[in-house]
Amino acid sequence: MAELLARQLAKTGVSAAVVDLDDVAFMHREIDLHKLWRRAAIAARSLVQGWFDADTDTVVAHGPFFESGGY
Repeated sequence: MAELLARQLAKTGVSAAVVDLDDVAFMHREIDLHKLWRRAAIAARSLVQGWFDADTDTVVAHGPFFESGGY
């Protein structure tokens, strides 16, 4: 859904990036899952901010951002 939304926005002339928390998390080689997801959330937040700083109109972020015990 996130990719489809970004494509539809791009078709209307709105620049859009997609940030997937799973993809960000699996860049790291952490064994402790609590640390992995905490670090991934921090990195994803920075990536989203980076896209906005680069004048991207919309960032579609998806993943388990709001689970109970979230980060």
